[in-house]
Amino acid sequence: MKVSRITCTLIALILFLSAGTAFGQVPSLFLSESDYFKVYSEISADHADLTAAKMEAFLDLFNSQLRFDLNGLPAKMTVRIFKSKERFNTYIKTIIDEEKNNFVFLQYSDPAKSELVGYYSETAEYDTALIRHGFLQFLKTFVRNPPLWLQTGFAVYFEKSQFDAENQIAVFKENLSWLPTIKSLIDTAVSGGSTGTNSFLSVNDLLGPGAEVLRTKKDLFYAQTWGLVTFLIGSENKQNNRLLWDSISRLKPALSQRENEDIVKTKVFSWASRTALINDFVSFISSIKTFPDLLRDGVDLYTMGDLTGAESSFIKAVAMQGEHYLPYYYLGPIQYSKKDYSLAEYYYQSALILGANADLIYYALGVNAFADSRYNDAENYLNQAVSLNAAEYTDKTQKLLKRIEGLKLNQATP
Repeated sequence: MKVSRITCTLIALILFLSAGTAFGQVPSLFLSESDYFKVYSEISADHADLTAAKMEAFLDLFNSQLRFDLNGLPAKMTVRIFKSKERFNTYIKTIIDEEKNNFVFLQYSDPAKSELVGYYSETAEYDTALIRHGFLQFLKTFVRNPPLWLQTGFAVYFEKSQFDAENQIAVFKENLSWLPTIKSLIDTAVSGGSTGTNSFLSVNDLLGPGAEVLRTKKDLFYAQTWGLVTFLIGSENKQNNRLLWDSISRLKPALSQRENEDIVKTKVFSWASRTALINDFVSFISSIKTFPDLLRDGVDLYTMGDLTGAESSFIKAVAMQGEHYLPYYYLGPIQYSKKDYSLAEYYYQSALILGANADLIYYALGVNAFADSRYNDAENYLNQAVSLNAAEYTDKTQKLLKRIEGLKLNQATP
Protein backbone atom coordinates (compact mmCIF):
# COMPACT_ATOMS: atom_id res chain seq x y z
CA MET A 1 0.00 0.00 0.00
CA LYS A 2 1.47 3.31 -1.10
CA VAL A 3 0.92 6.50 0.86
CA SER A 4 1.91 9.90 -0.50
CA ARG A 5 1.80 13.05 1.59
CA ILE A 6 0.80 16.57 0.62
CA THR A 7 0.75 19.42 3.13
CA CYS A 8 -2.05 21.80 2.20
CA THR A 9 -2.38 25.21 3.71
CA LEU A 10 -4.26 26.90 0.87
CA ILE A 11 -6.49 23.90 0.15
CA ALA A 12 -8.26 24.53 3.45
CA LEU A 13 -9.42 27.91 2.21
CA ILE A 14 -10.88 26.38 -0.92
CA LEU A 15 -12.62 23.55 0.91
CA PHE A 16 -14.18 25.79 3.53
CA LEU A 17 -14.97 28.74 1.31
CA SER A 18 -18.68 28.04 1.55
CA ALA A 19 -18.52 28.24 5.33
CA GLY A 20 -17.25 31.82 5.23
CA THR A 21 -15.99 33.27 8.46
CA ALA A 22 -17.93 30.80 10.61
CA PHE A 23 -14.72 28.80 10.94
CA GLY A 24 -12.62 31.75 12.01
CA GLN A 25 -8.92 31.15 11.42
CA VAL A 26 -8.49 28.14 9.13
CA PRO A 27 -5.87 25.60 10.34
CA SER A 28 -3.51 23.77 8.04
CA LEU A 29 -4.96 20.75 6.28
CA PHE A 30 -2.83 17.70 5.55
CA LEU A 31 -3.54 15.32 2.71
CA SER A 32 -2.36 11.71 2.46
CA GLU A 33 -3.22 9.60 -0.58
CA SER A 34 -3.02 5.81 -0.66
CA ASP A 35 -4.17 3.16 -3.13
CA TYR A 36 -7.88 3.55 -2.37
CA PHE A 37 -8.15 6.58 -0.04
CA LYS A 38 -7.65 10.32 0.17
CA VAL A 39 -7.35 11.40 3.79
CA TYR A 40 -7.58 15.05 4.86
CA SER A 41 -6.56 15.73 8.46
CA GLU A 42 -6.38 18.91 10.51
CA ILE A 43 -4.25 17.08 13.11
CA SER A 44 -0.90 16.55 11.39
CA ALA A 45 0.76 15.07 8.33
CA ASP A 46 1.64 11.96 10.37
CA HIS A 47 -1.99 11.57 11.43
CA ALA A 48 -3.12 11.78 7.82
CA ASP A 49 -0.60 9.08 6.85
CA LEU A 50 -1.61 6.87 9.79
CA THR A 51 -5.31 7.22 9.00
CA ALA A 52 -4.70 6.33 5.36
CA ALA A 53 -2.76 3.24 6.44
CA LYS A 54 -5.55 2.27 8.83
CA MET A 55 -8.23 2.66 6.19
CA GLU A 56 -6.28 0.55 3.71
CA ALA A 57 -5.78 -2.17 6.32
CA PHE A 58 -9.44 -2.22 7.32
CA LEU A 59 -10.50 -2.23 3.67
CA ASP A 60 -8.58 -5.50 3.32
CA LEU A 61 -10.30 -6.88 6.43
CA PHE A 62 -13.77 -5.82 5.24
CA ASN A 63 -13.20 -7.24 1.80
CA SER A 64 -12.03 -10.57 3.19
CA GLN A 65 -15.73 -11.10 3.88
CA LEU A 66 -17.54 -9.09 1.19
CA ARG A 67 -15.18 -9.88 -1.71
CA PHE A 68 -15.94 -6.86 -3.88
CA ASP A 69 -13.88 -6.27 -7.01
CA LEU A 70 -11.67 -3.36 -6.00
CA ASN A 71 -10.89 -2.69 -9.64
CA GLY A 72 -14.50 -1.53 -9.92
CA LEU A 73 -14.04 1.20 -7.32
CA PRO A 74 -15.36 4.36 -9.03
CA ALA A 75 -13.01 6.74 -7.20
CA LYS A 76 -10.74 6.95 -4.19
CA MET A 77 -12.72 7.13 -0.97
CA THR A 78 -12.37 10.39 0.93
CA VAL A 79 -11.92 10.68 4.70
CA ARG A 80 -11.88 14.05 6.45
CA ILE A 81 -10.84 14.43 10.12
CA PHE A 82 -11.31 17.71 12.02
CA LYS A 83 -9.48 18.87 15.12
CA SER A 84 -12.59 19.38 17.23
CA LYS A 85 -16.24 18.51 17.49
CA GLU A 86 -17.12 22.18 17.01
CA ARG A 87 -15.31 22.40 13.66
CA PHE A 88 -16.77 19.04 12.64
CA ASN A 89 -20.35 20.12 13.34
CA THR A 90 -19.87 23.54 11.72
CA TYR A 91 -18.82 21.76 8.55
CA ILE A 92 -21.62 19.17 8.77
CA LYS A 93 -24.33 21.76 9.32
CA THR A 94 -23.43 23.53 6.09
CA ILE A 95 -24.32 20.31 4.26
CA ILE A 96 -27.10 18.49 6.16
CA ASP A 97 -28.23 21.16 8.62
CA GLU A 98 -27.91 18.95 11.71
CA GLU A 99 -25.24 17.99 14.23
CA LYS A 100 -23.71 14.52 14.68
CA ASN A 101 -21.92 12.87 17.60
CA ASN A 102 -18.78 11.49 15.96
CA PHE A 103 -18.62 10.31 12.33
CA VAL A 104 -20.99 10.63 9.40
CA PHE A 105 -20.78 9.33 5.85
CA LEU A 106 -21.91 12.01 3.45
CA GLN A 107 -23.13 10.17 0.38
CA TYR A 108 -23.69 11.76 -3.03
CA SER A 109 -24.82 10.34 -6.36
CA ASP A 110 -21.26 10.93 -7.54
CA PRO A 111 -19.04 8.61 -5.40
CA ALA A 112 -16.06 10.93 -5.94
CA LYS A 113 -17.87 13.61 -3.89
CA SER A 114 -18.88 11.28 -1.02
CA GLU A 115 -16.79 11.48 2.14
CA LEU A 116 -16.47 10.08 5.63
CA VAL A 117 -16.25 12.99 8.07
CA GLY A 118 -15.33 12.92 11.75
CA TYR A 119 -13.34 14.66 14.46
CA TYR A 120 -10.31 13.34 16.32
CA SER A 121 -10.15 12.32 19.96
CA GLU A 122 -7.62 10.21 21.86
CA THR A 123 -10.18 7.61 22.92
CA ALA A 124 -11.05 4.02 22.10
CA GLU A 125 -14.46 5.29 20.98
CA TYR A 126 -12.77 7.22 18.17
CA ASP A 127 -11.19 4.07 16.74
CA THR A 128 -14.43 2.11 17.12
CA ALA A 129 -16.41 4.82 15.32
CA LEU A 130 -13.79 5.07 12.56
CA ILE A 131 -14.05 1.32 11.92
CA ARG A 132 -17.86 1.23 12.11
CA HIS A 133 -18.41 4.17 9.79
CA GLY A 134 -15.46 3.20 7.64
CA PHE A 135 -17.25 -0.06 6.92
CA LEU A 136 -20.41 1.81 5.96
CA GLN A 137 -18.39 3.99 3.59
CA PHE A 138 -16.78 0.91 2.04
CA LEU A 139 -20.07 -0.95 1.61
CA LYS A 140 -22.05 2.01 0.28
CA THR A 141 -19.33 2.92 -2.17
CA PHE A 142 -20.00 -0.38 -3.95
CA VAL A 143 -23.73 -0.75 -3.17
CA ARG A 144 -25.42 2.61 -2.72
CA ASN A 145 -28.46 1.27 -0.80
CA PRO A 146 -27.60 -2.04 0.90
CA PRO A 147 -30.04 -3.79 3.28
CA LEU A 148 -29.99 -2.24 6.73
CA TRP A 149 -29.39 -5.60 8.47
CA LEU A 150 -26.23 -6.06 6.40
CA GLN A 151 -24.98 -2.54 7.16
CA THR A 152 -25.61 -2.77 10.88
CA GLY A 153 -24.63 -6.41 11.40
CA PHE A 154 -21.26 -6.11 9.67
CA ALA A 155 -20.45 -2.71 11.18
CA VAL A 156 -20.95 -4.09 14.70
CA TYR A 157 -19.18 -7.34 13.76
CA PHE A 158 -15.99 -5.48 12.75
CA GLU A 159 -15.94 -2.54 15.18
CA LYS A 160 -13.74 -4.08 17.92
CA SER A 161 -10.97 -4.96 15.46
CA GLN A 162 -7.57 -3.32 15.86
CA PHE A 163 -4.84 -1.84 13.70
CA ASP A 164 -1.39 -3.42 13.97
CA ALA A 165 0.85 -0.45 13.13
CA GLU A 166 4.04 -2.51 13.02
CA ASN A 167 2.71 -4.90 10.37
CA GLN A 168 0.29 -2.42 8.77
CA ILE A 169 -2.64 -4.83 9.01
CA ALA A 170 -6.08 -4.87 10.61
CA VAL A 171 -6.52 -7.67 13.15
CA PHE A 172 -10.06 -8.95 13.62
CA LYS A 173 -11.25 -8.96 17.24
CA GLU A 174 -14.51 -10.66 18.08
CA ASN A 175 -17.18 -8.26 19.30
CA LEU A 176 -19.31 -9.96 21.95
CA SER A 177 -21.00 -6.82 23.29
CA TRP A 178 -24.43 -7.97 22.12
CA LEU A 179 -24.03 -11.64 23.04
CA PRO A 180 -25.65 -11.36 26.50
CA THR A 181 -28.70 -9.70 24.88
CA ILE A 182 -29.05 -12.51 22.32
CA LYS A 183 -28.56 -15.24 24.93
CA SER A 184 -31.17 -13.58 27.14
CA LEU A 185 -33.62 -13.58 24.23
CA ILE A 186 -32.92 -17.27 23.64
CA ASP A 187 -33.43 -18.12 27.32
CA THR A 188 -36.68 -16.16 27.40
CA ALA A 189 -37.94 -17.84 24.22
CA VAL A 190 -37.07 -21.32 25.54
CA SER A 191 -38.90 -20.62 28.80
CA GLY A 192 -41.98 -19.49 26.89
CA GLY A 193 -41.85 -15.92 28.17
CA SER A 194 -40.99 -14.26 24.87
CA THR A 195 -43.25 -11.23 24.42
CA GLY A 196 -43.06 -7.57 23.43
CA THR A 197 -39.66 -5.93 23.75
CA ASN A 198 -38.14 -9.17 25.09
CA SER A 199 -38.95 -11.20 21.99
CA PHE A 200 -36.99 -12.00 18.84
CA LEU A 201 -37.75 -9.96 15.77
CA SER A 202 -39.33 -12.01 13.01
CA VAL A 203 -37.10 -12.95 10.08
CA ASN A 204 -39.07 -10.54 7.89
CA ASP A 205 -38.64 -7.68 10.36
CA LEU A 206 -34.94 -8.47 10.66
CA LEU A 207 -34.27 -8.61 6.91
CA GLY A 208 -36.48 -5.62 6.12
CA PRO A 209 -37.23 -3.56 9.23
CA GLY A 210 -39.96 -0.97 9.11
CA ALA A 211 -39.86 2.43 10.80
CA GLU A 212 -41.79 1.11 13.81
CA VAL A 213 -39.24 -1.63 14.46
CA LEU A 214 -36.35 0.83 14.31
CA ARG A 215 -38.19 3.27 16.57
CA THR A 216 -39.26 0.83 19.30
CA LYS A 217 -36.81 -2.09 19.05
CA LYS A 218 -33.55 -0.55 17.91
CA ASP A 219 -31.40 -2.42 20.47
CA LEU A 220 -32.99 -5.73 19.51
CA PHE A 221 -32.30 -4.97 15.87
CA TYR A 222 -28.62 -4.19 16.57
CA ALA A 223 -28.22 -7.34 18.67
CA GLN A 224 -29.92 -9.63 16.18
CA THR A 225 -28.20 -8.25 13.09
CA TRP A 226 -24.83 -8.74 14.79
CA GLY A 227 -25.94 -12.25 15.76
CA LEU A 228 -27.13 -13.03 12.24
CA VAL A 229 -23.91 -11.88 10.54
CA THR A 230 -21.74 -13.64 13.14
CA PHE A 231 -23.76 -16.84 12.68
CA LEU A 232 -23.74 -16.77 8.88
CA ILE A 233 -19.95 -16.26 8.86
CA GLY A 234 -19.08 -18.71 11.63
CA SER A 235 -21.57 -21.55 11.13
CA GLU A 236 -20.03 -24.92 10.29
CA ASN A 237 -23.00 -25.56 7.98
CA LYS A 238 -21.93 -24.31 4.55
CA GLN A 239 -25.56 -23.81 3.55
CA ASN A 240 -25.76 -21.11 6.21
CA ASN A 241 -22.51 -19.51 4.98
CA ARG A 242 -23.93 -19.47 1.47
CA LEU A 243 -26.92 -17.41 2.60
CA LEU A 244 -24.51 -14.57 3.37
CA TRP A 245 -22.48 -14.85 0.16
CA ASP A 246 -25.66 -15.11 -1.94
CA SER A 247 -27.14 -12.09 -0.14
CA ILE A 248 -24.08 -9.99 -0.96
CA SER A 249 -23.85 -11.16 -4.58
CA ARG A 250 -27.54 -10.40 -5.19
CA LEU A 251 -27.22 -6.73 -4.24
CA LYS A 252 -27.63 -4.20 -7.04
CA PRO A 253 -26.01 -0.73 -6.88
CA ALA A 254 -28.91 0.90 -8.78
CA LEU A 255 -31.71 -0.41 -6.55
CA SER A 256 -33.26 1.22 -3.48
CA GLN A 257 -32.67 -0.16 -0.01
CA ARG A 258 -36.15 -1.69 0.11
CA GLU A 259 -35.65 -3.32 -3.28
CA ASN A 260 -32.33 -4.83 -2.21
CA GLU A 261 -33.91 -6.06 1.02
CA ASP A 262 -36.78 -7.66 -0.88
CA ILE A 263 -34.37 -9.40 -3.27
CA VAL A 264 -32.49 -10.94 -0.35
CA LYS A 265 -35.72 -12.08 1.31
CA THR A 266 -37.33 -13.55 -1.79
CA LYS A 267 -34.32 -14.80 -3.73
CA VAL A 268 -32.04 -15.99 -0.92
CA PHE A 269 -33.67 -16.60 2.46
CA SER A 270 -36.96 -17.90 1.02
CA TRP A 271 -35.14 -21.11 0.02
CA ALA A 272 -33.89 -21.79 3.54
CA SER A 273 -35.85 -23.85 6.04
CA ARG A 274 -36.82 -21.34 8.75
CA THR A 275 -36.97 -24.07 11.42
CA ALA A 276 -33.51 -25.45 10.57
CA LEU A 277 -32.07 -21.94 10.30
CA ILE A 278 -33.41 -20.88 13.69
CA ASN A 279 -32.27 -24.11 15.36
CA ASP A 280 -28.77 -23.72 13.90
CA PHE A 281 -28.71 -20.07 14.97
CA VAL A 282 -29.71 -20.86 18.56
CA SER A 283 -27.18 -23.69 18.78
CA PHE A 284 -24.38 -21.53 17.36
CA ILE A 285 -25.04 -18.52 19.60
CA SER A 286 -25.41 -20.70 22.69
CA SER A 287 -21.97 -22.19 22.02
CA ILE A 288 -20.17 -18.81 22.02
CA LYS A 289 -18.26 -18.20 25.23
CA THR A 290 -17.68 -14.76 26.69
CA PHE A 291 -14.62 -13.90 28.77
CA PRO A 292 -16.51 -14.45 32.06
CA ASP A 293 -17.83 -17.77 30.67
CA LEU A 294 -14.29 -18.94 29.91
CA LEU A 295 -13.04 -17.86 33.35
CA ARG A 296 -15.93 -19.63 35.07
CA ASP A 297 -15.38 -22.81 33.07
CA GLY A 298 -11.64 -22.68 33.71
CA VAL A 299 -12.01 -22.25 37.47
CA ASP A 300 -14.62 -25.04 37.66
CA LEU A 301 -12.44 -27.43 35.66
CA TYR A 302 -9.37 -26.49 37.72
CA THR A 303 -11.28 -27.14 40.94
CA MET A 304 -12.39 -30.55 39.63
CA GLY A 305 -8.80 -31.43 38.75
CA ASP A 306 -9.26 -31.30 34.96
CA LEU A 307 -6.12 -29.27 34.33
CA THR A 308 -6.10 -29.92 30.58
CA GLY A 309 -9.63 -28.57 30.18
CA ALA A 310 -8.87 -25.67 32.52
CA GLU A 311 -5.75 -24.76 30.56
CA SER A 312 -7.74 -24.72 27.32
CA SER A 313 -10.35 -22.36 28.80
CA PHE A 314 -7.78 -20.01 30.30
CA ILE A 315 -5.73 -19.82 27.08
CA LYS A 316 -8.91 -18.91 25.18
CA ALA A 317 -9.63 -16.27 27.83
CA VAL A 318 -6.15 -14.77 27.36
CA ALA A 319 -6.68 -14.66 23.58
CA MET A 320 -10.00 -12.87 24.08
CA GLN A 321 -8.97 -10.39 26.79
CA GLY A 322 -5.25 -10.49 27.38
CA GLU A 323 -5.16 -7.56 29.79
CA HIS A 324 -6.85 -9.38 32.69
CA TYR A 325 -4.59 -11.08 35.23
CA LEU A 326 -6.82 -13.94 36.37
CA PRO A 327 -6.29 -16.46 33.52
CA TYR A 328 -2.53 -15.90 33.72
CA TYR A 329 -2.60 -16.59 37.45
CA TYR A 330 -4.36 -19.93 37.00
CA LEU A 331 -2.11 -20.92 34.10
CA GLY A 332 0.85 -20.56 36.50
CA PRO A 333 0.04 -23.51 38.80
CA ILE A 334 -1.15 -25.56 35.81
CA GLN A 335 2.32 -25.27 34.26
CA TYR A 336 3.88 -25.84 37.69
CA SER A 337 2.01 -29.16 37.94
CA LYS A 338 3.46 -30.09 34.53
CA LYS A 339 6.94 -29.16 35.82
CA ASP A 340 7.27 -26.47 33.16
CA TYR A 341 8.69 -24.00 35.65
CA SER A 342 9.86 -21.44 33.10
CA LEU A 343 6.38 -21.15 31.58
CA ALA A 344 4.85 -21.06 35.06
CA GLU A 345 7.11 -18.13 35.94
CA TYR A 346 6.07 -16.33 32.73
CA TYR A 347 2.39 -16.64 33.63
CA TYR A 348 2.95 -15.55 37.24
CA GLN A 349 5.01 -12.55 36.16
CA SER A 350 2.34 -11.63 33.59
CA ALA A 351 -0.34 -11.81 36.28
CA LEU A 352 1.79 -9.56 38.51
CA ILE A 353 2.25 -6.95 35.78
CA LEU A 354 -1.50 -6.95 35.08
CA GLY A 355 -2.44 -6.25 38.70
CA ALA A 356 -2.73 -9.55 40.56
CA ASN A 357 -2.22 -9.60 44.34
CA ALA A 358 1.55 -9.06 44.63
CA ASP A 359 2.18 -10.96 47.87
CA LEU A 360 0.30 -14.01 46.57
CA ILE A 361 2.21 -13.94 43.28
CA TYR A 362 5.61 -13.57 44.97
CA TYR A 363 4.81 -16.55 47.19
CA ALA A 364 3.83 -18.61 44.12
CA LEU A 365 6.98 -17.49 42.30
CA GLY A 366 9.06 -18.53 45.32
CA VAL A 367 7.53 -22.01 45.44
CA ASN A 368 7.97 -22.35 41.67
CA ALA A 369 11.62 -21.23 41.77
CA PHE A 370 12.31 -23.65 44.65
CA ALA A 371 10.92 -26.56 42.62
CA ASP A 372 13.18 -25.44 39.76
CA SER A 373 16.22 -25.50 42.10
CA ARG A 374 16.71 -21.74 41.71
CA TYR A 375 17.23 -21.21 45.41
CA ASN A 376 18.44 -17.60 45.35
CA ASP A 377 15.41 -16.57 43.29
CA ALA A 378 13.12 -18.58 45.54
CA GLU A 379 14.53 -16.90 48.65
CA ASN A 380 14.12 -13.42 47.16
CA TYR A 381 10.54 -14.06 46.05
CA LEU A 382 9.49 -15.52 49.41
CA ASN A 383 11.05 -12.65 51.33
CA GLN A 384 9.16 -10.19 49.13
CA ALA A 385 5.92 -11.99 49.94
CA VAL A 386 6.69 -11.68 53.67
CA SER A 387 7.62 -8.01 53.36
CA LEU A 388 4.29 -7.28 51.67
CA ASN A 389 2.12 -9.36 53.98
CA ALA A 390 3.95 -10.63 57.05
CA ALA A 391 0.79 -11.78 58.81
CA GLU A 392 -0.12 -14.09 55.95
CA TYR A 393 3.26 -15.38 54.80
CA THR A 394 5.71 -15.41 57.71
CA ASP A 395 4.63 -18.84 58.95
CA LYS A 396 3.95 -20.17 55.44
CA THR A 397 7.46 -19.39 54.22
CA GLN A 398 9.44 -20.24 57.39
CA LYS A 399 9.98 -23.95 56.72
CA LEU A 400 10.70 -23.44 53.04
CA LEU A 401 13.21 -20.66 53.73
CA LYS A 402 15.03 -22.92 56.23
CA ARG A 403 15.17 -25.68 53.61
CA ILE A 404 16.56 -23.24 51.10
CA GLU A 405 19.18 -22.11 53.60
CA GLY A 406 20.24 -25.72 54.17
CA LEU A 407 20.34 -26.55 50.47
CA LYS A 408 22.41 -23.47 49.71
CA LEU A 409 24.80 -24.44 52.51
CA ASN A 410 25.17 -27.94 51.10
CA GLN A 411 25.85 -26.50 47.65
CA ALA A 412 28.56 -24.28 49.10
CA THR A 413 30.25 -27.17 51.00
CA PRO A 414 33.07 -28.76 48.94
